[in-house]
Amino acid sequence: MAREGMNQMLHWQDKPLIGVVHLKPLPGAPRFEGSMNEVCAAAVADAQA
Repeated sequence: MAREGMNQMLHWQDKPLIGVVHLKPLPGAPRFEGSMNEVCAAAVADAQA
């Protein structure tokens, strides 16, 4: 069922766009610093770039 959903999501138009959003280290990771708000803000900035 998950595969069918993924196929529908990717084939809703002729040329789907697939991208990656890079995240800063998350809580529990050795290099995590700051807050989740900072992680989310950086992810949004990466997505908009």
